[in-house]
Amino acid sequence: GLGNTGTAATIASVQTGDQDWSSGGVSSVTLTMPANVTAGDAVVLQVATKASNPVVTVSSVTGGGLTWTKGPTKFSTTAGDIEIWYGTGSSGGSAAITATLSAGTDQAAGFAQEFTGVASASALDTSGSSTGNNNHMASPSLTTTKAGDVVWMTGYGASKITAWPASPWQNLNGPKF
Repeated sequence: GLGNTGTAATIASVQTGDQDWSSGGVSSVTLTMPANVTAGDAVVLQVATKASNPVVTVSSVTGGGLTWTKGPTKFSTTAGDIEIWYGTGSSGGSAAITATLSAGTDQAAGFAQEFTGVASASALDTSGSSTGNNNHMASPSLTTTKAGDVVWMTGYGASKITAWPASPWQNLNGPKF
């Protein structure tokens, strides 16, 4: 999860941008937010690819005036890859965020969400991973260190995955791909 700034401010969602599954020789995924990323904000990015030989991964992310870090959880199979990246300390950059892929692929998709109130340094509070199958996602047990942290969950399956957090968590309605 992403940790908050530790002040009275809480983490809040600002805006989202997405790129639905593309088709044909894709070497990058570009998502455009409705507005420029605000100075001091953070963005969480999820990118998925469908390629099996070789598996296509994300090699770098740019945009939003952010410093980008590959998240600790990456899932890669013979069907494709899904990764979480997060960018912090925005200088007030553009609305476009681009994930460059390790090779061309037939299909790729992405989703980004901007947050305010995220710590600009040491933003990653905790992480975990678990496995399941196409019908049953398994979530890891996580304990955040600060009240109000954001926990980001992603999954990869042969069909759309629908997962809703239990109370007291709030679903921020990300994509289901």
